Amino acid sequence: WRRTTDALLDIYAQATSAFRNALDLRAEVAV
Repeated sequence: WRRTTDALLDIYAQATSAFRNALDLRAEVAV
């Protein structure tokens, strides 16, 4: 159970960082 939770947290962290990178790219393009 703990390994599954850690894996989900890792995936969530990667998705969040990718989402932030996408927002940063959109911000740069908008400017």
